[in-house]
Amino acid sequence: SALQSHNRAVLMGTRSFGKGSVQTILPMPVEGGLKLTTSLYYAPTGQTIQARGVLPDIIINPAKESKQRHEADLPGAIAAVGQEAAQTKSRPQVPEGACPEVGEQKDRGLGCAMAYLHAGSAKKFLAQMAQQRPQT
Repeated sequence: SALQSHNRAVLMGTRSFGKGSVQTILPMPVEGGLKLTTSLYYAPTGQTIQARGVLPDIIINPAKESKQRHEADLPGAIAAVGQEAAQTKSRPQVPEGACPEVGEQKDRGLGCAMAYLHAGSAKKFLAQMAQQRPQT
Protein backbone atom coordinates (compact mmCIF):
# COMPACT_ATOMS: atom_id res chain seq x y z
CA SER A 1 0.00 0.00 0.00
CA ALA A 2 2.79 2.45 0.87
CA LEU A 3 4.71 1.64 -2.34
CA GLN A 4 1.49 2.03 -4.34
CA SER A 5 0.75 5.37 -2.64
CA HIS A 6 4.18 6.70 -3.64
CA ASN A 7 3.94 5.33 -7.21
CA ARG A 8 6.92 3.04 -6.51
CA ALA A 9 5.14 -0.23 -7.34
CA VAL A 10 2.26 -1.59 -9.39
CA LEU A 11 -0.01 -3.86 -7.37
CA MET A 12 -1.73 -6.77 -9.13
CA GLY A 13 -4.26 -9.24 -7.86
CA THR A 14 -7.52 -8.91 -5.97
CA ARG A 15 -8.62 -6.51 -3.26
CA SER A 16 -7.08 -7.30 0.13
CA PHE A 17 -9.04 -8.34 3.22
CA GLY A 18 -9.28 -4.83 4.67
CA LYS A 19 -7.95 -5.33 8.17
CA GLY A 20 -6.73 -1.83 8.94
CA SER A 21 -7.11 -1.79 12.70
CA VAL A 22 -4.91 -2.82 15.61
CA GLN A 23 -6.34 -4.47 18.69
CA THR A 24 -4.74 -4.66 22.10
CA ILE A 25 -5.82 -7.41 24.49
CA LEU A 26 -6.16 -6.15 28.04
CA PRO A 27 -6.25 -8.93 30.66
CA MET A 28 -9.16 -8.76 33.08
CA PRO A 29 -8.48 -9.14 36.82
CA VAL A 30 -10.55 -12.30 37.33
CA GLU A 31 -10.86 -14.12 34.03
CA GLY A 32 -10.69 -13.40 30.29
CA GLY A 33 -9.64 -10.27 28.53
CA LEU A 34 -10.87 -7.22 26.69
CA LYS A 35 -9.96 -6.76 23.03
CA LEU A 36 -9.79 -3.00 22.43
CA THR A 37 -9.22 -1.31 19.07
CA THR A 38 -6.33 1.05 19.76
CA SER A 39 -5.33 2.35 16.33
CA LEU A 40 -6.02 2.34 12.61
CA TYR A 41 -3.52 1.90 9.77
CA TYR A 42 -3.31 4.79 7.31
CA ALA A 43 -1.52 4.82 3.97
CA PRO A 44 0.77 7.79 3.20
CA THR A 45 -2.12 9.32 1.23
CA GLY A 46 -4.18 9.49 4.42
CA GLN A 47 -6.55 6.74 3.30
CA THR A 48 -7.31 3.89 5.67
CA ILE A 49 -7.58 0.34 4.37
CA GLN A 50 -10.13 -0.50 7.08
CA ALA A 51 -13.12 -2.41 5.65
CA ARG A 52 -12.20 -1.55 2.03
CA GLY A 53 -8.80 -3.19 1.71
CA VAL A 54 -6.09 -2.28 -0.76
CA LEU A 55 -7.33 -2.14 -4.33
CA PRO A 56 -4.65 -3.25 -6.81
CA ASP A 57 -3.67 -1.10 -9.78
CA ILE A 58 -4.40 -4.03 -12.12
CA ILE A 59 -7.11 -6.44 -11.02
CA ILE A 60 -6.48 -10.11 -11.83
CA ASN A 61 -9.92 -11.73 -11.97
CA PRO A 62 -9.77 -15.29 -10.57
CA ALA A 63 -10.64 -18.08 -13.01
CA LYS A 64 -12.90 -19.73 -10.43
CA GLU A 65 -15.66 -17.95 -8.56
CA SER A 66 -14.34 -17.31 -5.06
CA LYS A 67 -16.21 -16.46 -1.93
CA GLN A 68 -13.46 -14.19 -0.67
CA ARG A 69 -14.44 -12.49 2.56
CA HIS A 70 -13.41 -9.03 3.60
CA GLU A 71 -13.24 -7.21 6.93
CA ALA A 72 -16.44 -5.31 6.05
CA ASP A 73 -18.32 -8.66 5.85
CA LEU A 74 -17.68 -9.45 9.52
CA PRO A 75 -20.12 -8.54 12.29
CA GLY A 76 -18.94 -5.52 14.27
CA ALA A 77 -16.47 -4.38 11.61
CA ILE A 78 -15.32 -0.78 11.88
CA ALA A 79 -16.89 1.15 9.02
CA ALA A 80 -14.77 2.91 6.41
CA VAL A 81 -15.48 6.63 6.17
CA GLY A 82 -14.71 9.05 3.34
CA GLN A 83 -12.95 6.71 0.92
CA GLU A 84 -15.47 6.45 -1.88
CA ALA A 85 -13.56 8.52 -4.46
CA ALA A 86 -10.27 6.64 -4.10
CA GLN A 87 -11.89 3.20 -4.25
CA THR A 88 -14.21 3.74 -7.21
CA LYS A 89 -11.47 4.78 -9.65
CA SER A 90 -11.60 2.51 -12.69
CA ARG A 91 -8.91 -0.18 -12.70
CA PRO A 92 -7.86 -2.35 -15.65
CA GLN A 93 -8.83 -6.00 -15.31
CA VAL A 94 -7.13 -9.12 -16.64
CA PRO A 95 -8.64 -12.62 -16.52
CA GLU A 96 -6.36 -14.89 -14.51
CA GLY A 97 -6.52 -17.46 -17.31
CA ALA A 98 -4.72 -15.06 -19.66
CA CYS A 99 -1.64 -15.13 -17.42
CA PRO A 100 1.08 -17.73 -18.05
CA GLU A 101 1.56 -20.53 -15.52
CA VAL A 102 4.87 -20.31 -13.65
CA GLY A 103 6.70 -22.91 -11.57
CA GLU A 104 5.57 -26.17 -10.03
CA GLN A 105 2.56 -24.45 -8.49
CA LYS A 106 1.49 -23.15 -11.92
CA ASP A 107 1.12 -19.69 -10.36
CA ARG A 108 -0.72 -17.44 -12.80
CA GLY A 109 -0.51 -14.38 -10.53
CA LEU A 110 3.27 -14.62 -10.61
CA GLY A 111 3.05 -15.24 -14.37
CA CYS A 112 1.14 -11.98 -14.81
CA ALA A 113 3.71 -10.11 -12.71
CA MET A 114 6.56 -11.52 -14.82
CA ALA A 115 4.72 -10.70 -18.05
CA TYR A 116 4.25 -7.13 -16.79
CA LEU A 117 7.98 -6.79 -16.10
CA HIS A 118 8.87 -8.20 -19.53
CA ALA A 119 6.38 -5.87 -21.25
CA GLY A 120 7.98 -2.82 -19.67
CA SER A 121 4.78 -0.80 -19.25
CA ALA A 122 1.19 -1.22 -18.17
CA LYS A 123 -0.03 -0.26 -21.65
CA LYS A 124 2.05 -2.97 -23.38
CA PHE A 125 1.19 -5.55 -20.71
CA LEU A 126 -2.56 -4.92 -21.00
CA ALA A 127 -2.35 -5.09 -24.81
CA GLN A 128 -0.54 -8.45 -24.59
CA MET A 129 -3.04 -9.83 -22.08
CA ALA A 130 -5.96 -8.71 -24.26
CA GLN A 131 -4.55 -10.88 -27.08
CA GLN A 132 -4.35 -14.00 -24.87
CA ARG A 133 -7.16 -16.55 -24.79
CA PRO A 134 -8.01 -17.27 -21.16
CA GLN A 135 -7.06 -20.81 -20.08
CA THR A 136 -8.96 -22.60 -17.34
